[in-house]
Amino acid sequence: MIGWCARFAATVIFATILALPAGTYAAGEPRLPPFDEARLQAQLNADPAGARAQATPYSTGRADVPLQSKAAALRVIAISYAVQGDNDRARRAFEGAYGVSAAQGDLVHMAGSQINIGTTWLQSHDYARAIDAYRRGAKLAARARHYVFHGNALSNLSQAMAELGDPESALKLNREAEQLYARADKPVPPASYVQRAGFQLQLGKPAAAIAELDRARSLLPDDDAIYGSELEADRAEALTALSRFEEARRALRSCMALANAANLDPARVRCLNASARLAIATGQPAAARGYIARMMAVRAGSAEGKVADLTFERDVAKLRHDLARIENRPADTAREAAGLVELDRQILNNRQKVALAVGALEMERQGKDLSIDLLEARNANLLLRDQQQRLLTIAAFVALAAIALGALWWTRTRQARLRREQRLEERARIARDLHDTLLQDMAGTQLALGAAAYQAEREGSALAGTLEDITSQVSRAMVSARNAVWRMRNDAIDRGDLIGAVLAWLDQAHAAQRNIIHVEAPRAPSRIDAAKAEHLLRIIQEGVNNALRHGNPGRIDVTIAAHGNRLDVSIVDDGSGFVPEAAGTNPGSHWGLVGVRERVDGLGGMLRVNSVPGHGTQLILTVPI
Repeated sequence: MIGWCARFAATVIFATILALPAGTYAAGEPRLPPFDEARLQAQLNADPAGARAQATPYSTGRADVPLQSKAAALRVIAISYAVQGDNDRARRAFEGAYGVSAAQGDLVHMAGSQINIGTTWLQSHDYARAIDAYRRGAKLAARARHYVFHGNALSNLSQAMAELGDPESALKLNREAEQLYARADKPVPPASYVQRAGFQLQLGKPAAAIAELDRARSLLPDDDAIYGSELEADRAEALTALSRFEEARRALRSCMALANAANLDPARVRCLNASARLAIATGQPAAARGYIARMMAVRAGSAEGKVADLTFERDVAKLRHDLARIENRPADTAREAAGLVELDRQILNNRQKVALAVGALEMERQGKDLSIDLLEARNANLLLRDQQQRLLTIAAFVALAAIALGALWWTRTRQARLRREQRLEERARIARDLHDTLLQDMAGTQLALGAAAYQAEREGSALAGTLEDITSQVSRAMVSARNAVWRMRNDAIDRGDLIGAVLAWLDQAHAAQRNIIHVEAPRAPSRIDAAKAEHLLRIIQEGVNNALRHGNPGRIDVTIAAHGNRLDVSIVDDGSGFVPEAAGTNPGSHWGLVGVRERVDGLGGMLRVNSVPGHGTQLILTVPI
């Protein structure tokens, strides 16, 4: 069970084909055109040396070549060497591509390079390094969530396990690869079915092998000589095992025609191997001996003939054993049987050595990874310390800024408080002056006018009524002056405390009527803008004064409630009421209501007045706060 054809094609199939953009160009150097990886990949089979020559300038580390282009050029160079059978140079080029991709953190191309590195080791029959590379490629592809490359890695790994004589593990890996292709929504490559057919043959299941080959044939192009010859050789071997000899002969003719057309020595070896099996099965020892001799000659002249292959040696020993058996040569049969036993022992030992070598490579890499992890941990610790130092510096600056802002806020708050205290002190001084001068003079004037009005009335003078009107006006002016003095002495409005201002005003201006005036604040508003609070206080004052002056009420209810960003105020009395439509239309009517409406409009609110003569009045307003 050779598989050189599959390994050779895998090298080309698994290389990534991407057209990459050009980078910046260094001054003074000839300008390179953008690297066209897709075109060179297509040229590789026909002219590998030419493709390599065109890719080489991009792989020399020029400053004007982007890393993506350098990695792509190294991949083209590596595949060109692989096509020519130079596995050592191919591997070195793939390793270079892997290093460039690692510098970019390109997990996808790192995975592809590891898969191809594994293939070069597999072609050199270094199974331990091949398996190690394939496993690394699978892990990288899994990290990158690239299901196709992950499937490719497992498919190639299954080929290595089959060549080590472990078809069960190979078949399991191949099926895992098929599941990954399905997750990527990609069809399973025909090569995967051809591989699986070979594993089924190793397990002694020719019928299952033919089923896999039929699936591969439906997907494989007619001009694919590499996999086509592999497929026909496996088909002939399976048909021979099923004693379908005539079909096996047709498959062998097709196999040899494809191998000769493509001039593929490994394919000829496979065809001759299957031909020898058919000749032995049909009792033609002379023909079988001729096929074996030709197979050995072809392989000796090929590149694979320079490398020891226990699997191939076992295939030859099995053919010679079967040939001696049908020629009835007991001594030769026994000798070849002993040789088969020895080869099986060597294959088993080799498999065990490979497992140990893979483990050693894994431990070596883990040791390197640990060293890298320790170095990265040290660097991370230094970075953390640097970040902590920066954070401490930033925290110090923030603390200083907070202290400075706090000091600024304290200073401004203190200055504002001092200004407010000075303003209140000035207002209190003005209030004292008004009370001690203007109000006293007005009180004296009121007394004089009252006495004059009384005298005029006794004498029957026509001036008596006029003097009484003047006395009433002076009284109202004194009330207004007292209200002004109260406002100067009260700072509730400055603090936006509407409820406090209303209560203080009622206690000062209507102490005698406080038993009939009730103030409720079920949802007291928070601090209100001083200007708005001033307008609202004037509205409430006007509403209460109007009720007392015109309605003769037995009860007045003032309700103040905040609802989100609006304030509702209602003044309800049980007095005589009036006709709201007539307010402000004739002398003696409710002109104060007009002023209330203007204030509410100025605040952007709504006013509703409900009143019926003999049934009291409701003054309801809503304003935004």
